[in-house]
Amino acid sequence: IILLPETITKWLFQKLQLLVYLLVEQHLQSLRNEKENHLLKIEFPITYWAAKGLFMLTLDPDHRFWSDPELPYPAERGDFVRVITAPRFVLRGVDGEVELLNAGSQVSRGNARRYGPWKWSKVAYRTGVGFLVSDDLHAYPYDAVLTAERKNGQRFGRHPTIPLTARDDHLAYTYALGTRDDGFNLPVRTDVFWNAGWILAIHRVQSFEPVRYAHGSYALGLEEGDQGLYKTMGDNYILLGSAERYSAIQSLKMLHESMTGTREEGEARRHLSQPYHATPVMRSGWESGEDVIAVLFWAGNKKEHGQPWDPVQLKEGRWQLDHPVLGNWEIRHPSLPALD
Repeated sequence: IILLPETITKWLFQKLQLLVYLLVEQHLQSLRNEKENHLLKIEFPITYWAAKGLFMLTLDPDHRFWSDPELPYPAERGDFVRVITAPRFVLRGVDGEVELLNAGSQVSRGNARRYGPWKWSKVAYRTGVGFLVSDDLHAYPYDAVLTAERKNGQRFGRHPTIPLTARDDHLAYTYALGTRDDGFNLPVRTDVFWNAGWILAIHRVQSFEPVRYAHGSYALGLEEGDQGLYKTMGDNYILLGSAERYSAIQSLKMLHESMTGTREEGEARRHLSQPYHATPVMRSGWESGEDVIAVLFWAGNKKEHGQPWDPVQLKEGRWQLDHPVLGNWEIRHPSLPALD
């Protein structure tokens, strides 16, 4: 129960009533869309989240919140990096958008089955892009994450995570792909670095059976399928574009097959913000044993920034990459493997 101050006027209650009406109408429309377009079920907003959204309406009419001049958001003032230590988050401002890199946050195993681990366990999340969800724990979406597919068709992504470090230039964590219920456990250590809109993800993997690895970039939301989708493919590289948004991925090690993840005919909607999607994906053959997977992925509205990098030097502890627009990127860190 929220106790509103006496200064709340009839106007405010009218606005609250309108908001409730809109929420109900949104819920009913989602149910209609689910029936007509095979959409995933969208749960009705609960009181807790509604209260968070309406909290500012409890402020007095003369509070400075209503009269102070509007200021730009931190991401609108320029790029930034902020480390939130407790949950092992790194927040980045990138070209006016905000990116979240998550090294440690997760929920219980039971809630993972209820809500889906893809809501918190991808390498990164970016405003203005959205991400993919699923209704099957054995069909983890491809976008912005490493997945491993077994020969029986099960595809697993990250969930239980042990954070190792969260700094303003590097993240590291360990986890396992698969669960004991499926008799499958594939240990992974992931190191993450970043430059401008690009993310470098290095995964050390160890599989005890043949699996096919895949790693996607950010999923582009599409209104009407992949008609008119811009596509550029190169050596271990793929760039997709739609309207004013582009997404690219480049493999530096192990992933050599390019593909585009899309919503198939008759398949349920997967993208949070649009009915359809397209995801640039790099995939391996059937592999087993210990190995290293290294990918660069990016999203943005400047196509020239999505051009591939030239790996000038990939020595242990020191990598040097060169980009035709963004210039030189040198990384020095003991976790970097030798790939030359």
